[in-house]
Order: sequence, then structure tokens, then C-alpha cells
Amino acid sequence: MKDNKELFMKEYLCKLVEPSEGYIKAYELWIKYHYECERHDKFICTGPLDRDGFIRPANAQQQIAIIRNARNLKGILINEARKYKLKNEELNKAKLNVNRLTSEGLEREYRRLF
Repeated sequence: MKDNKELFMKEYLCKLVEPSEGYIKAYELWIKYHYECERHDKFICTGPLDRDGFIRPANAQQQIAIIRNARNLKGILINEARKYKLKNEELNKAKLNVNRLTSEGLEREYRRLF
């Protein structure tokens, strides 16, 4: 119900809905996660860039290396989320918004936040 009310206020009444502290922390965690993943990928991968500017693995060994790294970093993110008692809703909403960023946008957000 809360989401519908926020959506109505945002879309129809043009009211700015301030993000919760939990969402802001979740957003920071996802930015850091994706930034660290991409930094690692750029070091490991030799494949082409995709349309959003992210590097792609050139072979199976590179793919395995980036998956391992992503799993490790995701574990850190989950522990941090638990530490801050973030709700799944906040994590999912933040993840969705971070996933929309291009490589350039991700770098810009990382520099802004950290």
C-alpha cells in the first residue's frame, strides 16, 4: 500500500518523495559493489566493451574469475546490509536503480559518494 501511495504522490501530484536512510545506505552498498566488480573485471578481462561501457570476458577462465569475485563481493554486501538492518525492499529498489547506470554513470556516482 505504501508503494502505491508514494507512486501516486510522485507521478500524479509531482511531489518529491525523499528516500529512506535505509535506501540511501543500500544504494551506496550497491554502487560500491558494482564499482569494485567493474574494477576487477577491467583488470582481468580482455573482451570488448558492451553498449553501456562495461568490459566483457573474452573466455571461460575470465568468466569464472569475475563470477568468483562477484560472489565474494556480494557476500560482503549482504553482511553490510545485515549490519545496517536493511530491508529487502530497500536493497531491491536500490539494486534496480544502480543496475540502470552505465559504466560512466557508475564511476560518477562512486566518486560522488566516496
